[in-house]
Amino acid sequence: MGTAQKTLQAVRIIHLAFVGTAVAYIIVPLAYAPALKPAFPPVFPLALGILSLCVLGLAMFFRARRIQPASELLQNNPEDKAAISLWRGGVILSLVFCECVVLFGVTLKLLGMPWSVCGIFYAVGIFFMLAWWPRLELPPS
Repeated sequence: MGTAQKTLQAVRIIHLAFVGTAVAYIIVPLAYAPALKPAFPPVFPLALGILSLCVLGLAMFFRARRIQPASELLQNNPEDKAAISLWRGGVILSLVFCECVVLFGVTLKLLGMPWSVCGIFYAVGIFFMLAWWPRLELPPS
């Protein structure tokens, strides 16, 4: 098994850990959400929604800049350590950005927002994590 294949397996484990923690974040507000619903301006969830769009835009930017070129290099040379490092870093960075969106949902829920609002952040973050399952098209060994 080559270096790229081992890295792919390791990154898939990291990916599953990110998805698992995002799902586990559903439990945190159930245990620690405040009983009182504090009143704060509805512009706050809107601001976090706009910030989430920016974060996902950054994730797409880094995926296009790091993962795509590295994947092309690895198709030609699966043992290219620089390309492997670039690909791994891009995948992990995009997962971190998706996790940020989920954490915005956790924050809103802990501040007392209803699940109908917070669930959007959870769903979008987890959706992108699942859509960006780590893949590498490597030549047959």
